[in-house]
This record gives sequence, C-alpha cells and structure tokens, in this order.
Amino acid sequence: MTWHMTSGTVIYDHRAAQEALTNIQRHAQAERVWMDMACDGRNITFAVGVDGVGTPLKIDSSSFGLRGLRERAAQLGGEVRFDNRAEGGSVLKIVLPLAEGARS
Repeated sequence: MTWHMTSGTVIYDHRAAQEALTNIQRHAQAERVWMDMACDGRNITFAVGVDGVGTPLKIDSSSFGLRGLRERAAQLGGEVRFDNRAEGGSVLKIVLPLAEGARS
C-alpha cells in the first residue's frame, strides 16, 4: 500500500521530531532513542521512544513545545500521547488521520 501525507502533515512531523529530540537531549538522560512511522490505512502514527528516565506523571502543559505539538495535532484532526514504558523510558506518539484521497 502506498500512502501520501499532506504538506501540513509532513511539516508537522518534521517539527515534532525536532521538538522530541530537543526534549530528549535536555531531559531524558537516554542512552537509546528510536523513531518509527507507520500507517494503518486510516492514520499515520509517528513515535519517538527513549530508554531514559521516562515522563513525569504530570507534564507541564504550559511548555511552548508540548502545547504547540498538541495544538497543531488537534488542528490536523489528530492527537498527541505520552506513555511510560514498563522497561523504563517513555514514548511520544502522534496519531494523525490521512487526508481523504491520500490513500492509493
């Protein structure tokens, strides 16, 4: 299956990767970082994970970077999720719907 992202989604994913990597460098104390992008035919999921200290139980929602990620994802009809991993570290997941006509 081939899928195409809108230019807005491509730019958003690029900016999200930049923001995630900046936060990882500043806060995560990680030794390993991974990124993944997948499509299930309806949504594109972009994930960034680390093996570092994880995400605090209460994330500072006033952070410009996190607030910007959430607001832009909402504008694109998607969502941002943070999950702590059982083995340590955390995962940032961004789920965005494919635009109509973007599937082929």
